[in-house]
This record gives sequence, structure tokens and C-alpha cells, in this order.
Amino acid sequence: MVEWIRSFFSKSEFKAGGSLIKLADFQDNYSKATIMMSASLTIKNSLIYIKNEDYDPEQEQTEFLSFPIDQAMQLTHFTVLDDEDQIEAVKWINLATNPTETAPFIGFEFEEPNSYAAFQQHIEKIIQVDEEGLQHPESREGNLKEVQSKLNATSQKTSYSKINIKQVQPAVENAEEEKEIGKNLDFKRAVIEHLRSLFTPDQIIYTSPGDLYFHDPNKELPVLMERGIGFLIVKHGPFQYTVDLVKDGEVIMRNLLTKNLSHHIDVNAHSVSWIEVLDVNMTRYWTMILLDDMTHLEELFLVAQFESSRQISVDTDLTQEDKAWIKGEESSEVENTESSEGESEKIEIDYADEIKMEEDTSEDILDSATSYCNPWVFTAKQNKIGLYRLDEDNLHLSQNIPIVSTYEDGFNASRILPYKQDSRLLMLSQKDPSIIYNMDLNRGEIVEQYTVKGNPLIADIAPHQKLSPMTVDNLFYALSKNGLFTIDPRVSGHDKSVESKIYSSKPNLTCMASTEQGYVAAGSATGEIRMYKQIGQNSKTNMPGFGDPITSIDITKDGSWILATTDTYLIAIPANSHGDNGFVKPLGKHKRKPRKLALKPADIAKFNLTDIKFTPARFNLGENSRENAIITSTGNYVVIWSFSAIKKGRLESYKIKPLTESVIKNEFKFNEENAWITHPNSLHYQKNHFRFHE
Repeated sequence: MVEWIRSFFSKSEFKAGGSLIKLADFQDNYSKATIMMSASLTIKNSLIYIKNEDYDPEQEQTEFLSFPIDQAMQLTHFTVLDDEDQIEAVKWINLATNPTETAPFIGFEFEEPNSYAAFQQHIEKIIQVDEEGLQHPESREGNLKEVQSKLNATSQKTSYSKINIKQVQPAVENAEEEKEIGKNLDFKRAVIEHLRSLFTPDQIIYTSPGDLYFHDPNKELPVLMERGIGFLIVKHGPFQYTVDLVKDGEVIMRNLLTKNLSHHIDVNAHSVSWIEVLDVNMTRYWTMILLDDMTHLEELFLVAQFESSRQISVDTDLTQEDKAWIKGEESSEVENTESSEGESEKIEIDYADEIKMEEDTSEDILDSATSYCNPWVFTAKQNKIGLYRLDEDNLHLSQNIPIVSTYEDGFNASRILPYKQDSRLLMLSQKDPSIIYNMDLNRGEIVEQYTVKGNPLIADIAPHQKLSPMTVDNLFYALSKNGLFTIDPRVSGHDKSVESKIYSSKPNLTCMASTEQGYVAAGSATGEIRMYKQIGQNSKTNMPGFGDPITSIDITKDGSWILATTDTYLIAIPANSHGDNGFVKPLGKHKRKPRKLALKPADIAKFNLTDIKFTPARFNLGENSRENAIITSTGNYVVIWSFSAIKKGRLESYKIKPLTESVIKNEFKFNEENAWITHPNSLHYQKNHFRFHE
């Protein structure tokens, strides 16, 4: 069969490349949708054959279509303008028994301008043409009416609308009706229905009429730009979605619906806002006031962004539990305990003058870690560890400790972790990522090197318990792409792992954190988060995430909340439900709804944040206090969220502080609201005072 098809096309009478389209109206050349983007048109034996050159059998696509060449098909020449280019095209009426199975009006846009001239010369041998190029005028009107009648008789749905958007105006019969029509509701909905014909029915995921506003940075109030245009979410193919604004039968703005589309939906205000990124230095801030129901709009955004990132289907590739988690649904049986905690919802932060050390431009800081035992911060530099002290209101570099190692060209630590009451540092290095290094800070030497079972590359390390760095606990955790390990340096041999959980399924783990009980959470490049009671056992609860790589993870001391960082947003995840903790017992359908934390479009526009990339987000931490704030940063801006407000669903309770330098890491000082801010070549201590209120 395949060989016969190849033989047929190799002996064709005429062949040209282009795109197959369908038209909403035979008289409208611009209200169209693409059926085959890359297609070939072949003529043989008085038939037009269309072959899909991008045919993929796994995507349920059509490979071939054929149309008989007949006087009744009303073959007509037309041209369309695409930017400054003129595209030659032909259109015809689909004379199939039930043309609605494909489309009633078909068109073909030629890839090369001279292809149409050759097509016309060939088609004249088959059907009668007139002086305009194609199709004798005597058959035009009658054929069109006949085919339209057949369409109306056979279609199970309303036939394509004949609304001319540029001409139709709503009728007014009385004052009350005029008041109602003044809102343009019926007219707008009619327009949207007309625009549905630009796409196949299953492509339109959401549609609503509305008014478009532009937020001019030089004006206090937004400017009304368009009334009565269409707001659509369109699915173009597997895992490909866009947000389209349509007017007069044309898409006037299109944004890819991926993780990079910063948006905010306010159901109460009937508004959706987003940032349009024009280039690396310019953004535009838009808001649509929608007229139709927005109850599930955020859910549609979450699903589209997940599928775009993961390239899998939420409906067919996920369990019901994970599907509900991503959509933000909670079982009616899930209890809500946050409202009884009596915690505040809004945050005010007083930023005092920062205390900054003298800048050291000679050496890059690769990583930093705060001490739980002393007012110190450790920094990893080239061939040395910098120890910074805070004495009253004076932040200074106490000493640079050279790293004595066996490497001839020096040693640079990419990850450091205080260990054994600040007497040691555990370190990772790109020199040999399969080794964990133990540095004695008193001697300035790497005194031990550890590997784990199978000798994999180590992606992250974490304390055995949240506050273990304050103790002489020997145990700690290590993470590879495919496994988790409990390390005990006291065992003999280079392999120090005493417990391990190694996966054959390659989960691509990226980061880890621990609780005060020793429970562990691990993030992955796919966005999944796994919760373990003990290394060596299977995870008790798995969260699917929102499809984007988890770059860092933190947990409240008591294990009740998980905080995951991605490049463009954070996720706060409740770990308790129905009196059970997800580290100890599988939560199943009782998983709590996650909180996705992102900057508002208004702030992105205000600070011109064209490239958001969050540093590892951290809870504030104290020996005898509960977490109530989260700190992270992007570029030159530090962001602090009210964790108390987040637990009540108030996700916009945050403050942004501009700085003069970019930030590579930030942590709250132990037992304080103040924060250490690490820059590429310097460090500063930011004094904060939080006030939480209703």
C-alpha cells in the first residue's frame, strides 16, 4: 500500500507545496484555521490529493485528503497578505457526502508564488475557467446555495455564522433594552461564536468576551484599549497552548501559555492580568475584564502550563489524585485547619539600613551557609572558606581559611554545609562530584572524603535532622539523581552509606531537606516531590508538582509544610491532613491543595523583571519559634512572603526590596527576623522587622 502511494505521487500530473486551510465563510479569506501546515497538493485523474508532509500516526492526524475536480466545487483564486508578503491561494467548496467531517470550505495557500500560475494552467484542462482565472461565473451562486443547504441539513450543530463583525450593530427597541445592549453582552457573545470557527471545536478551551486595558507606567490608572474583544485559551496540538486576543476575525495578540507567562487571576474582580515580554529589556502589562464565568480559569492555566513543561497529559497520564492536586481541588473530606490558627494575614516589613561588609571584588563567592551556633556566615570562595562575623553593628570578614587539598590546581566548593557545631564543613565540588569532602575548619584541611553506594554523582547534601548542625551528630544525608543515602563517616571504607534508596526508574532528583524528626523531602527535575519517613524505605507520599524543575527545597521544623523553589515560582505544600503527616503515612486522596507563589504582574512591570530566576527560598528558623516568613530573591531584588498569610490562602502578601547588586543566596539569621544576603562578591546583613495584622 505504501509503495503504491509513493508510485502514485511520483507520477502525478501536477504537484506543489503549501498549507491546507479551512475557511469559516466562503466570502471571508481571513477567517481561517490551518488543517495541515506543511502539505503537498497533487493533481491526477481529475482529483486533488492533499498529503500531510508532517504526518505523525501517533498524534491521530490525517495523512491524505482527496477532492474531485468538478465545476460545482466553485474553485476560486484569492490572495492574502501576510506581513508584507502576498500569498497566492485557491479555495473551493467541499463536495463530500458530509463535508462537515473535514470542513465545508477548503483552501490551499501556495508556498511559492509561481506555483499558482502553473496550477491555473493545469486546471484549465479539466474545468471551465473565466477571465478572472478560475471557475465559470454561471455556476457560482447556485452551487454555493446548494452546498450551504446541504450543510444545514446534515450538520448536528449550528452552521458557520455569517456575522460580519465590521458591520453588524445591535438593534435597540426600547430604553431598557438600550441600557442592556449598552454593555454589548449579546453582541460580544455573537462575535465570540463567530470566532470559534477559526479553530476546530476541540481547540477552544476557554472563551469570553471582555475589555482590554493597558497599564501605562506613566499613568496612574490603566488605559482602555479595546472593547468587546475575545479572550481565548487555545490548544494547538499536544501540550501546546496559547492565550489569544481576537478582534474582527483576527488574532491581535498571542502569548504562549507556558511557565514563563506571568499572570494573575482575580475571580472577584472578573480580571486576568499578564505580562507580555517584548525583549530582554521591555515588558508590557495588560488586564482583561472578562464577562463570562472565570471559576475554573486558573485551573486551565495550571493544566496548560504543566503539560507544556512536562510534555504529558494531565487527563490521561496522571492519577485522579495527582490531577486534582494540580488543579487545586481538594476532597470534600479534607479538613482545613489553618483558619483556627489565629495567625495574621498581612505583612508589613520595616527595612532598616543594611549592614554591609567592605566589598571584595577579587574573588567570587560560590556558596554561603549560615551558622546555627554563632553569628557567622561561611562562604565558599576560590581555594578558601571565608568566615564572616557580626559583632553588634559591625559585619566583617574574620578570616579566610585556605583549603588544603591534594588538587594541584586548587579546590573550589560548590556546596557547603556546617557540621558538628561549626567545627567542620561538608562540601561538594565540581572537581569530583561523586565525592563529599569533610573539612576541618580548625586545621583548614580536607581530612576525609566520602562516596556512596554505586559511586554516583552527588547532587545535594542535608543534615540528618533540621538542627543537627548544632550538635555533634555524625549522620547526614546525600542525594544523587537516582537515589538517597544516609551517611555515617564512622563506617570503614570509602562508601559511607548505611541506608540507601536507589531507583531504577531514574526520577532525576535534584535537591533535599530534612525535618527535626529526620524525615526527608526530595525534589526532582520533573517537578515531583517525594516524602520519606526513613531513607531505605519507599516514599510515603508523592506530590506531582507543576511540571517545572525543583531547584531547592525546605521544610518547616515540625514537618508540617514543604517549600519548593522553581525558577519562576515557589510552592508551599501542606504535609498534614486528617491528623496524618505525609512523611509518616500516605495521604492519597487527602492531599492538601498546594499554594503557588508568584510575583504579581503589577510588580513585574514596576521593577521590569524580564528574567525571573528565584534563589533557594527559605523559611525563617528558630530553636523555639515557629516559621512565619519566607525569603527568596531574583536579580537585584529580595522578596519576603508572609508564611502566616500563605497558610490562609493569601498568596500576595509579600514585600520586595530593591538592592544595588544581584543576589546569589539569602537566609534568615538563626532565631531572628534579620537576613544574610549573599552577593557575587560581597555579603550584607539586612535588618527586618515584621508586623503581621488582619
